[in-house]
Amino acid sequence: SEDPPLVVLGLGARPDSSLKDSTVNIRRTGEFVVNMVDEDLLPAMVDCATDLPPGESEIPYTGLHLEKAPQVDVDRIVEAPLSFACRQVTVMQFGNGRDLAIGEIQGLTARPGVIDPETLRVNWDAYHPVGRLFATHYVRMGERISMTVPQPEELRRQAASDRGKTE
Repeated sequence: SEDPPLVVLGLGARPDSSLKDSTVNIRRTGEFVVNMVDEDLLPAMVDCATDLPPGESEIPYTGLHLEKAPQVDVDRIVEAPLSFACRQVTVMQFGNGRDLAIGEIQGLTARPGVIDPETLRVNWDAYHPVGRLFATHYVRMGERISMTVPQPEELRRQAASDRGKTE
């Protein structure tokens, strides 16, 4: 959301149902960073899902680097095209080891060129996001589609016109 700026982070458990480090740290400190991923970072993102023992970071094995994020006392991934520094608003627990963390964005760090300095919008030519669908399935962002939400009168007029075509 934009006002206030919020993110929702889904947190899962380890195969043995114990909590992952991210969940433990968010519950303990109330702060976290959401590092956005692009196509270049996809292999490292998948490597970061490895089930290492509690307290052992995946970062040394991935070639990624950490630095302190501004506004929160948590590290961010330097190579991430966008990083959102967040303070916990709430954590909702849904069963054993299934949490949703809602955080208010305190600050944003962006790779040069990702944010257009004049419009303060994402430069889609410089950022090619990748998302996780579920399990081992990921998706690249393909063609972008922009559509305008109709005003109520337009919606009603179009629906009446469509009904007239089918009668």
